[in-house]
Amino acid sequence: MPNKTEEYLALACKTADSFSRQWEHWAEFLITAARLYKYSYPDQLMIYAQRPDSTACAEYDVWNNKMNRYVRRGSKGIALLDESGGYPRLHYVFDVSDTAPRRNALYPDLWEMEQTAENRMQQLMKELLERNPAPDKEKKQMAWVQHMNSLKAQAEEMILTELIYS
Repeated sequence: MPNKTEEYLALACKTADSFSRQWEHWAEFLITAARLYKYSYPDQLMIYAQRPDSTACAEYDVWNNKMNRYVRRGSKGIALLDESGGYPRLHYVFDVSDTAPRRNALYPDLWEMEQTAENRMQQLMKELLERNPAPDKEKKQMAWVQHMNSLKAQAEEMILTELIYS
C-alpha cells in the first residue's frame, strides 16, 4: 500500500500526463501557474492537481505571522513535495480562500483574470491551434511546449490589446 508521499507523487504524474492528452488542461494549468508564479514548476503542478482554483498560497506560519490572517478550522492544506532532506516528504500550504482576516490583516496581491478574459483565452487558444497545429507531443515534446507557449503569449497579447489597452 503506497504511503501519502507516493500517492501525491502519483497524482502529480497523472496530472502532468493529462496535459499531453488535452491542450485545455495545459491552458488551465498555465492560468493557475501564472497566479502562483513564485512557486517552482513541481509545486505549481501539485497545487493545480489538488486545487486548480488557487489564487495565492502560503504556508500556515506566513498567513498567521506575516499576513495577519488565520487559517480557518477544517481547511485542508495543499500537499507539496519537499526533497531537500534527501528523501521526499510532504509540507502543506493554504490558499487565501482558506484564510480569514484579523485586525490589520494584509491582503495578497492576486493575479486574477476576469471570467471574460479566461473565456477569451480559451477561445483564442482554440482558434490559434486550429490555424497553427502543434507538433506531435509524444515525438517532439520540447517543440510542442515551445509551440504552446508561443500560442499562449500571442493569445495573452491579443487579450491585453482587446480588454486592457483599448
